[in-house]
Amino acid sequence: MKTMLLIITAIALVLPVNSAIASECVKYGKPSYSANRTVKIGPKVIRSKVFVSGNKLREEIKRGNGTEVRIITGSSMILFDPVGKTGVKFKSRKPPKRPGELRLAEKKIGKNIEISYLFKAKNGDWVPDVRTLCTSSGIPLKRQFVVVIGKKVIRATMSQSNIRPGAQSASLFKAPSDVKLTSR
Repeated sequence: MKTMLLIITAIALVLPVNSAIASECVKYGKPSYSANRTVKIGPKVIRSKVFVSGNKLREEIKRGNGTEVRIITGSSMILFDPVGKTGVKFKSRKPPKRPGELRLAEKKIGKNIEISYLFKAKNGDWVPDVRTLCTSSGIPLKRQFVVVIGKKVIRATMSQSNIRPGAQSASLFKAPSDVKLTSR
Protein backbone atom coordinates (compact mmCIF):
# COMPACT_ATOMS: atom_id res chain seq x y z
CA MET A 1 0.00 0.00 0.00
CA LYS A 2 2.85 2.43 0.80
CA THR A 3 4.35 1.86 -2.66
CA MET A 4 1.06 2.70 -4.37
CA LEU A 5 0.63 5.82 -2.21
CA LEU A 6 4.12 6.88 -3.30
CA ILE A 7 3.18 6.43 -6.99
CA ILE A 8 0.09 8.61 -6.55
CA THR A 9 2.17 11.13 -4.57
CA ALA A 10 4.70 11.28 -7.44
CA ILE A 11 1.93 11.89 -9.98
CA ALA A 12 0.35 14.49 -7.67
CA LEU A 13 3.62 16.39 -7.43
CA VAL A 14 3.73 16.97 -11.19
CA LEU A 15 0.09 18.06 -11.46
CA PRO A 16 -1.22 21.35 -10.09
CA VAL A 17 -3.79 20.97 -7.33
CA ASN A 18 -6.70 22.15 -9.47
CA SER A 19 -5.88 20.00 -12.50
CA ALA A 20 -8.00 17.08 -11.41
CA ILE A 21 -11.13 19.18 -11.51
CA ALA A 22 -10.57 20.43 -15.10
CA SER A 23 -11.22 23.98 -13.98
CA GLU A 24 -11.88 25.31 -17.48
CA CYS A 25 -15.34 23.65 -17.27
CA VAL A 26 -16.21 25.75 -14.20
CA LYS A 27 -17.03 28.58 -16.59
CA TYR A 28 -20.26 26.69 -17.43
CA GLY A 29 -21.24 25.76 -13.88
CA LYS A 30 -19.94 24.39 -10.59
CA PRO A 31 -21.67 21.02 -10.51
CA SER A 32 -21.88 18.42 -7.79
CA TYR A 33 -21.69 14.82 -8.97
CA SER A 34 -20.08 11.40 -8.59
CA ALA A 35 -18.54 9.45 -11.47
CA ASN A 36 -16.15 6.72 -12.52
CA ARG A 37 -12.89 8.20 -13.83
CA THR A 38 -10.18 6.68 -16.02
CA VAL A 39 -6.83 8.44 -16.40
CA LYS A 40 -4.25 7.17 -18.89
CA ILE A 41 -0.73 8.58 -18.54
CA GLY A 42 1.37 6.89 -21.20
CA PRO A 43 0.88 3.14 -20.63
CA LYS A 44 -0.32 3.59 -17.01
CA VAL A 45 -4.11 3.39 -16.44
CA ILE A 46 -5.65 4.61 -13.18
CA ARG A 47 -9.32 3.91 -12.50
CA SER A 48 -11.10 5.67 -9.67
CA LYS A 49 -14.40 6.84 -8.22
CA VAL A 50 -14.71 10.62 -7.93
CA PHE A 51 -16.99 12.91 -5.94
CA VAL A 52 -17.09 16.58 -6.94
CA SER A 53 -18.75 19.56 -5.29
CA GLY A 54 -17.87 22.92 -6.86
CA ASN A 55 -14.08 23.27 -6.58
CA LYS A 56 -13.69 20.24 -4.25
CA LEU A 57 -12.82 16.73 -5.42
CA ARG A 58 -12.44 13.38 -3.70
CA GLU A 59 -10.88 10.56 -5.68
CA GLU A 60 -10.83 6.95 -4.43
CA ILE A 61 -8.41 4.62 -6.20
CA LYS A 62 -8.60 0.85 -5.59
CA ARG A 63 -5.18 -0.77 -5.17
CA GLY A 64 -4.99 -4.48 -4.43
CA ASN A 65 -7.02 -5.01 -1.26
CA GLY A 66 -7.10 -1.33 -0.31
CA THR A 67 -8.05 2.14 -1.43
CA GLU A 68 -6.03 5.35 -1.73
CA VAL A 69 -7.84 8.63 -1.30
CA ARG A 70 -7.00 12.04 -2.76
CA ILE A 71 -8.94 15.11 -1.62
CA ILE A 72 -8.45 18.39 -3.46
CA THR A 73 -9.85 21.74 -2.35
CA GLY A 74 -8.99 25.23 -3.48
CA SER A 75 -6.27 25.48 -0.83
CA SER A 76 -4.75 22.01 -0.49
CA MET A 77 -4.46 18.40 -1.60
CA ILE A 78 -4.52 15.50 0.85
CA LEU A 79 -3.38 11.97 -0.08
CA PHE A 80 -4.07 9.24 2.45
CA ASP A 81 -4.39 5.52 3.08
CA PRO A 82 -7.64 4.95 5.03
CA VAL A 83 -6.45 1.56 6.32
CA GLY A 84 -2.95 2.63 7.40
CA LYS A 85 -4.38 5.93 8.74
CA THR A 86 -1.48 7.95 7.31
CA GLY A 87 -1.28 10.63 4.66
CA VAL A 88 0.32 13.78 3.28
CA LYS A 89 -1.11 17.28 2.95
CA PHE A 90 0.20 19.54 0.15
CA LYS A 91 -0.41 23.28 -0.03
CA SER A 92 -2.01 24.60 -3.20
CA ARG A 93 0.37 25.65 -5.94
CA LYS A 94 -0.19 27.40 -9.23
CA PRO A 95 0.20 25.49 -12.48
CA PRO A 96 3.53 26.04 -14.21
CA LYS A 97 3.56 28.77 -16.85
CA ARG A 98 3.89 27.58 -20.40
CA PRO A 99 6.53 29.33 -22.46
CA GLY A 100 5.17 31.61 -25.15
CA GLU A 101 1.72 32.81 -26.03
CA LEU A 102 -1.50 30.96 -25.10
CA ARG A 103 -4.89 31.07 -26.80
CA LEU A 104 -8.25 29.67 -25.70
CA ALA A 105 -10.57 28.16 -28.30
CA GLU A 106 -14.14 26.95 -27.72
CA LYS A 107 -16.29 24.83 -30.01
CA LYS A 108 -19.85 23.58 -29.45
CA ILE A 109 -20.26 19.84 -30.12
CA GLY A 110 -23.93 18.93 -29.80
CA LYS A 111 -24.97 19.88 -26.24
CA ASN A 112 -21.34 19.86 -25.07
CA ILE A 113 -18.50 22.36 -25.35
CA GLU A 114 -14.90 21.55 -26.31
CA ILE A 115 -12.36 23.91 -24.76
CA SER A 116 -8.79 23.90 -26.08
CA TYR A 117 -5.74 25.70 -24.80
CA LEU A 118 -3.39 26.31 -27.69
CA PHE A 119 0.18 27.51 -27.41
CA LYS A 120 2.33 29.06 -30.09
CA ALA A 121 5.19 26.73 -30.96
CA LYS A 122 8.64 28.01 -31.95
CA ASN A 123 7.76 27.47 -35.63
CA GLY A 124 4.71 29.75 -35.26
CA ASP A 125 2.05 27.01 -35.38
CA TRP A 126 -0.74 26.94 -32.79
CA VAL A 127 -0.54 23.55 -31.02
CA PRO A 128 -3.19 22.03 -28.69
CA ASP A 129 -1.89 21.71 -25.13
CA VAL A 130 -5.04 20.82 -23.20
CA ARG A 131 -8.37 19.83 -24.73
CA THR A 132 -11.44 19.32 -22.53
CA LEU A 133 -14.98 18.27 -23.42
CA CYS A 134 -17.47 19.73 -20.91
CA THR A 135 -21.21 19.43 -20.51
CA SER A 136 -23.18 22.68 -20.62
CA SER A 137 -23.51 22.38 -16.80
CA GLY A 138 -19.72 22.29 -16.27
CA ILE A 139 -18.99 18.56 -15.90
CA PRO A 140 -15.77 17.48 -17.65
CA LEU A 141 -16.41 14.38 -19.78
CA LYS A 142 -12.97 13.95 -21.34
CA ARG A 143 -9.65 15.76 -21.10
CA GLN A 144 -6.49 15.37 -23.17
CA PHE A 145 -3.32 16.91 -21.78
CA VAL A 146 0.41 16.46 -21.43
CA VAL A 147 2.38 15.62 -18.30
CA VAL A 148 6.00 16.75 -18.18
CA ILE A 149 8.26 14.72 -15.89
CA GLY A 150 11.79 16.05 -16.09
CA LYS A 151 12.45 16.36 -19.84
CA LYS A 152 9.95 13.65 -20.75
CA VAL A 153 6.59 14.73 -22.24
CA ILE A 154 3.82 12.16 -21.86
CA ARG A 155 0.36 12.39 -23.50
CA ALA A 156 -2.47 11.73 -21.09
CA THR A 157 -6.27 11.48 -21.10
CA MET A 158 -8.96 11.61 -18.45
CA SER A 159 -12.51 10.41 -19.09
CA GLN A 160 -15.55 10.08 -16.85
CA SER A 161 -18.50 7.71 -17.07
CA ASN A 162 -21.51 6.74 -14.95
CA ILE A 163 -21.90 10.42 -14.01
CA ARG A 164 -24.54 11.00 -11.34
CA PRO A 165 -25.37 14.66 -10.68
CA GLY A 166 -26.42 15.50 -7.11
CA ALA A 167 -25.30 17.01 -3.83
CA GLN A 168 -22.25 15.42 -2.19
CA SER A 169 -21.72 15.18 1.58
CA ALA A 170 -19.27 17.75 2.99
CA SER A 171 -17.59 14.93 4.98
CA LEU A 172 -16.25 13.45 1.72
CA PHE A 173 -13.88 16.42 1.34
CA LYS A 174 -12.11 16.10 4.71
CA ALA A 175 -9.66 13.48 5.93
CA PRO A 176 -11.04 11.43 8.84
CA SER A 177 -9.85 12.70 12.23
CA ASP A 178 -7.95 9.42 12.90
CA VAL A 179 -5.69 9.83 9.84
CA LYS A 180 -2.24 11.19 10.75
CA LEU A 181 -1.19 13.79 8.14
CA THR A 182 2.27 15.22 7.51
CA SER A 183 2.61 18.52 5.63
CA ARG A 184 4.73 19.24 2.55
